[in-house]
This record gives sequence, structure tokens and C-alpha cells, in this order.
Amino acid sequence: MSVSTPLPSNCNTVYTENSAASSGGVSSGSSSSSSSSSGSASFESTTPITADTKCSAAVNSELSVSASSAVKTNTTMSRPRSCTTDSPIHSKANKLLGADVSLFTQSSPLKPDLKKSSDPLELLPLPKNVGDEPISYENEPNEPPPDWAVQCLKHYPSFEQPDGEDNVRWMRVPIELATQLAPGSRDIMIRGGTIYKLIQYLTHPEESDMDFMHSFLICYSAFTTGPELLEILVARFFMRKPSWVDATQFSDMKQRIRLKVVNLLKTWTSMYQYDFKENLDLLRLASQILKVFSESCKVALIVLKNLERVRDWVSNPLGEPPPPIHLMDYGTVSSMLDFHPEELARQITLLEWELWSKIRPKEFIGQAWNKQAVKDKLAPNISRMVLESNKRTMWAITEIVRHDNIRDRAILLHRLILTADACFALRNYNAVMEIISALQNSAVHRLRSSWELLPGSTWDLYDKYTQLFDPKGNFSVYRETLKFAVPPCIPYLGVFLTDVVFVCDGNPNTVPDTTLINFVKYRNLSNVIKAIQQFQMQPHSFTSVPSYTKYLQDSANTCLTSDQAYDRSLAAEPTNKPLEPLTPKEQEAKRKQVEKLSKEIFSKEDSILLKAKKASKS
Repeated sequence: MSVSTPLPSNCNTVYTENSAASSGGVSSGSSSSSSSSSGSASFESTTPITADTKCSAAVNSELSVSASSAVKTNTTMSRPRSCTTDSPIHSKANKLLGADVSLFTQSSPLKPDLKKSSDPLELLPLPKNVGDEPISYENEPNEPPPDWAVQCLKHYPSFEQPDGEDNVRWMRVPIELATQLAPGSRDIMIRGGTIYKLIQYLTHPEESDMDFMHSFLICYSAFTTGPELLEILVARFFMRKPSWVDATQFSDMKQRIRLKVVNLLKTWTSMYQYDFKENLDLLRLASQILKVFSESCKVALIVLKNLERVRDWVSNPLGEPPPPIHLMDYGTVSSMLDFHPEELARQITLLEWELWSKIRPKEFIGQAWNKQAVKDKLAPNISRMVLESNKRTMWAITEIVRHDNIRDRAILLHRLILTADACFALRNYNAVMEIISALQNSAVHRLRSSWELLPGSTWDLYDKYTQLFDPKGNFSVYRETLKFAVPPCIPYLGVFLTDVVFVCDGNPNTVPDTTLINFVKYRNLSNVIKAIQQFQMQPHSFTSVPSYTKYLQDSANTCLTSDQAYDRSLAAEPTNKPLEPLTPKEQEAKRKQVEKLSKEIFSKEDSILLKAKKASKS
């Protein structure tokens, strides 16, 4: 093993293995580092993972990705080595496959046989036994890689090679970024390297550099192709033991490396889906590779779900949305009772996407949406979305309290909660928050007799979403949920606005005691904006129903005020209390009466909703 030494004071650009930690042993930019101190170094992590629960915990941490990290870095890389067209792998692959696939590298061992595919979305089997002499895998006799992975190991052997000036260079973190380093982080960053060393750094078992990961995924096409990148990740996943690492250490580090490979694929497939939407062959290849990865690393199934969403999107593009669900003649909408909860969620989502997608970064500058005199001019889309969200909350309250019949109020409560559930499935978290706010409003929450009629399953959903948007811990439960959300998605705008206020109020515009621009403030503000922008790229695919849209817009403009809604609630269910409390026998009789009425109401209600959904598919 190489031994780390401090960076020489007279060396401000180059950082090699002989003078410092080996590849992947550093954290660049503002990334956080979990590695040991700079005085110790190893090629890879030797921290053991001895239980599946530890693996799951590690990947749960690794699989949380924030688009606020998606920034570019100035790195220079050398083009990876490639076999010639007359190499044994390439010539034998041509004989076996007979395919001319320009998107693959000429010497790719993983070319699919496109001629056998009649379905453009079919997941093709990978060819086997492509190549000549087998590669020894004596260090892990109980877990040999598939034959096609062996060819990747033969084709891309560079993960076994130690660092050197010919494959990786390091540099000090620029002074303007040095103050952003997390405590304990090293003040060096990767300057350039071969693609193998870049991927080695990305999948290092101890280091975590999300800025570098996003920069790599944005720019990789400048120095490699998607299929070649997948092949190199296969080689990394099934990498052989380096000569300077003993078998026990390698067994421990291997699982962490595999988790990092899966995490890289998760980020690629969730935040840069256009690579796969525009290249179905890449989608098929990635799906097959992940299926094999999942046999030894179960969390790869999470990434497969991302690809399934991409495949669903490709097979059902925006021009072919699912048919609307109608409860009746949709030309005569007069109440929320005329909507199926799923279709109501879709129509609300389309209206909110129109506002959400138009919000621009400059609207967050100076908290303009909070300034009455200039908000419509400087932050028009934020102001409008806040206004429409408040209107939709009051609309939901109005719909409930304006009904005199207790059965109708109970059904409306039930359908609103089902609509919140449908919005959650669509990842429209802003609409979920609007509905929960309406249900927790005092005018609605006090309608005890109506709430008592709800079935237990509806109460479970209500509890789920009230916990999701519990403000405790700065909306910690919701923030954790958003980490795993992938587009299309409409986040709850209020949390982002809170973050912007925190950044703006907590940082002055200029450096203290100077007139210099405090760019730290704007760097932090840009991180919040980047997190917003990642969810503005992909819209939902639904059909806008004009009569539904018109009703939603018109009724939101004619809803009751808060005072009017509370007065109407008092009229619907007065607060008169009985002179004497009910006896246990009377309480039991009332409970049975409520259960009977609830079953009568919601057995019919469920039948109506199910029938309408089936009809929309026929």
C-alpha cells in the first residue's frame, strides 16, 4: 500500500500517489468526507460490512440525492484506452451478433443483438462467451461474475493499477471554495485523470463528492459514451482484487464499492433520464445490467424502478396520456362530488404544473414575493402560485361546510383524503399540503359527527399525510421524502421559500466591513434554486378536461372567507352539548349506529368509484 504524506507547500497543482493519498482518498470542493484523517491512506476502504442491515443503511444514505449539488467543475481527462477493430473481442462479437450498432464503442463486449428485438422496449439478454481466454477469478471462487462481465474485466483492467502521474492529477481547492469545505475535509480536488480513475473516485467506498458526481454525469459524453460507461461500471462492480490489498480487506470493501456503483446509476437514471429516454438501446442495456447487479446487491432494484418509469414514459409519452375518469356527464360539474378523486388529483396537478414550471430563479432574489409593492412585478409566478394554493385550500373548506347533509360531508372528507393520496402518488406534494391544510382548518376539523363516519382505512391515510407535513424538525419527514422523489414532481413550495428566507436573512449582501459582494450568500441561494429546477424539467402527462378546469378555477374565485366558513360550520354542526353525558350503554349504541351508517355510505361510495375507474379503461 502507498502511504499518504502532506502536500508539499511548493506544489500547488499536482498531487500524485507518491506524495499523497491514493485515488479517491480525497474530497473535492464543498463535499463532505467520511474518510479518516489525511495522515492515513489506502487504495480503498477496509471498513467491514458484516450484515445486510448495514448495507441497507449505507445505501439509504447514499441513494439520497440533491440537485443542489449539480454544478460543473473544470476537470481535464484523458481519453480511455480502446481496443482496435481487429481485437479478438471485437471480431468475435461481430461474428456472434452480426450487428452494426454505432452507439456502442467498436470494441464493446456488450453489444445487444438488435435484430432479434421486435418490441423496442424489450429487455434483451446479454450475449455470453464473447472473447478468447477466460480471466482468473481465484480470489472469489464462490462468486464468479457472469461470462459477459468477465469480458468487461478483460477489456477494462485499469482498476487494479495504482495511482501515478500518468493516470490522475490533483490540485488544491481554489481559495474561493476553501471556506466551503466541511470540517475535516481535505483541501485538494481532482484535476484530471483517465476515465477509470474518475470512476474509481466516484465509487470510492469512503469518499462522497456529489458535486463531482453531477458534473461527471452532465459532461461524460465529452470523453466517453453511455454504453462504454455502463461497461466500465460493470468492470468496477466485479473488479478483481488489487495486488496490494489482502483478501479479507477486499471482501469488506467490495460491498461498499458496489453500493457506490449502484448509487451512481441511481443518480444517472433519476436525474438525467433524458440519456435513456433518447436511447432505448442504452435503456435496455442498463436494465439488464441492473438485474444482474441485483442478484448480489439487492438495492439495485431501486434503480430498476427508475428505469421502469422511464420505460413507462417512453411507451406512454406526453401525447398519449391515460383517459380521464368520469363519474357522470362531465359537462355538468357543480360540486366536488362530481369528481373521481384520481381525476381531481390529475386536474389539480395540471393547473399547478402550469404555475410551478414558470417560476424563474430571479424571483427568489431579495424575497420579492414577500414585498407587497413589487411582488407582482418581480416575483409574478411565485406570488400567483402562493395565491392559488391558498384559494384551493379555501375551496376545499368551502366544499365541505356548504353541505347540510352529514352523509355528503363525510363523503367529501373521504374523497378529499383519497385525492391527497392520489396527489402523493403523482408526487404533487404541494397539492397534498393544500388538502391537509383544509382538513386541519378549524371550520372542518370541528365537524366531529362527519369525521366519525369515516372508515378506518381513510383515517390511516389522513394520519399518514398529517405526519408527512408535520412542521416538527423543519418538515424533516417531508424533506426526507423529497430526497427520493424523481420527476415529474411538484414539491411543496412553502419549504423552499422558508429555505430562501433563511439564506437571505442569515447572510449580509456584502462581506462585513467591506463593499465586496458576499458571494457565499448567493452560492447558498443557488443551491436552493438548483433543487427547485430539477423538478421543473418534466411535466405530468394527463388530459386537461375543460369543464373540470373551468369549475376548479371558477369555484376557487367564489369560495367563502375563513369567518364565513366557520359560521357555516357552526350551522352544520352546532356546539350544543348534552345536559348529561351518555351512559356506556348509550355510547355503545351510538357507536354501532355510526358503524352501520358508515358501512352503508362507503360500500356504495367505493362501488361508484371502482365502476367509474373500470369504465375509463374500457
